Amino acid sequence: MAAFNLPRNAGDPAEVPVPPLAVPHFTVDGWTLAGTPLAGRIPRQLAGELTTLLHTISLRTETPWTYDRAAQILEECGQPSQALAVCEAWFLLAASHGPASKAKNRALSRRRHRLRARLAADLPGPA
Repeated sequence: MAAFNLPRNAGDPAEVPVPPLAVPHFTVDGWTLAGTPLAGRIPRQLAGELTTLLHTISLRTETPWTYDRAAQILEECGQPSQALAVCEAWFLLAASHGPASKAKNRALSRRRHRLRARLAADLPGPA
């Protein structure tokens, strides 16, 4: 069984809340991020690609590259919680457990771990 399915180690970051995935809206001009938490936060040169990727993810497409690229763009644009939501969406798919996705699973698992650690560090401590 792949490492990402094993119980978490004590050294793993704490559980962090994962927001719902931002899903693009269809307009007469095509898909847009307007009306989502990502509106105005993604540079114009990446918005078109990310919108297409997020729409494809919302359809539960089983291509790991799609999830990896969307998470990469979101992380680079300072949206770690949405990047984590993309990683979690991949690991909910049955395709993520297949042997064909082994290499991308490792990459997405590392990214998910890094994002969890980053978001856990941003959580307020106990009062």
